[in-house]
Amino acid sequence: MSRHDRSLIGLSGGLPPPGTLRSRVTALALLAVLLGLGWLGLVRPLAVWVAGDDTALLERRLDGYKRAIARRHALASELAELQARRAQSPDFLHGATAALAAADLQSRISAQIRGGGGQVDSTQGLPEDKDQGFRRVGAQIRMVGSIEAVRAIFYQIEAGLPRLFIDNLVISAPVIRTADTPPLAVEFNVYGYLPEEGK
Repeated sequence: MSRHDRSLIGLSGGLPPPGTLRSRVTALALLAVLLGLGWLGLVRPLAVWVAGDDTALLERRLDGYKRAIARRHALASELAELQARRAQSPDFLHGATAALAAADLQSRISAQIRGGGGQVDSTQGLPEDKDQGFRRVGAQIRMVGSIEAVRAIFYQIEAGLPRLFIDNLVISAPVIRTADTPPLAVEFNVYGYLPEEGK
């Protein structure tokens, strides 16, 4: 390249000759400009778009929480009403404590046995047990009676209210029979449920 050609390049604002400090600085400046344009044209809009989706999602969640808070009082009063209804339900035993409910259960079963033609030998309360949000209250009963009386008493126990459940049933015939000996000796556990305290 002639001297004249080099002067034309220098005058026309062309690139400096390669390998010089000026060419290196120019290359770095061009690279910085290209990276800046790439950031403004591609990366930043993508970041704003993603952040916009997160913002919309968070706003929807916030609206849902606001609706739940607004319904809180209505739900609390509905829950209190349901708990009061459950506590008064005829399906459950009633009593301020499990011991009182067990005593009422024993009295109720004894009356049903006597009313059905059987005789109560003994009743004994069973320990309270927690069962899926309820307190299970039970009694162990020993009685004697005819087949017809036992059948009628069990039907009355299981079909009546409160809901009662018979378990561990043992029926035996007396070894020595006399004219006044009832034909069957019966032992069983009977259970009912109380709502769990505070629920």
